[in-house]
Amino acid sequence: HGGAAPRVSRPAEEAVAIREQQNVDEKRAIAGAAARLLKSGDTVFLNDGSTVMALARELTAGDLELFVVTSAVNVAHVLAENPRLTVCLLGGFVRRSSLAVGGAFAEAMLEQFNADVAILSSDAFSVRQGMSFVNADDALLSRKMAQRAKRCIAMVTHPKFKQTARLTGIPIGEIDVVITDALPKNVRRDMAATNITVIETPSAHDGRSRGR
Repeated sequence: HGGAAPRVSRPAEEAVAIREQQNVDEKRAIAGAAARLLKSGDTVFLNDGSTVMALARELTAGDLELFVVTSAVNVAHVLAENPRLTVCLLGGFVRRSSLAVGGAFAEAMLEQFNADVAILSSDAFSVRQGMSFVNADDALLSRKMAQRAKRCIAMVTHPKFKQTARLTGIPIGEIDVVITDALPKNVRRDMAATNITVIETPSAHDGRSRGR
């Protein structure tokens, strides 16, 4: 009656929205810790993912003046709300499941930038495999971001330590800082043998699930 109907989300929007609702407090805490490592004037690389989106919201609400290069359409959209943030969205083909760009165009564009820091998320993390990814474009673009930045910061929610992904994007030796809500004991032992700085943030809940 009346012709009203529920709005049907596009598949990409729905998939991204679902991931953003997982481990919300943990991602927010990790994002806050990452933001505190930045200073005005920094050039920052961001890839895609719900933890990166949490960081985008943190930066949008803050007063830092940053130049941000990102491969994520939704991340760029949020960052553009803050006039203190200069946002560059890499060009390329948009993957519907993540709203991230990839391919030769994005890679060629990224080659023109040098960053102070790359703050990145991945599908899985281990000391042996580093930051690993399911998608080849994600792996390659994130690797280039890490290589073209002075520092690489990995944002890792605790489920990532239990997951594996088929492609290593960033080897452990190229990571400078890991920010996580909870570091498993076995990973803590292995990390102690590296030169990586580990920042642990308080986790608010024990009910935990997946989602980059």
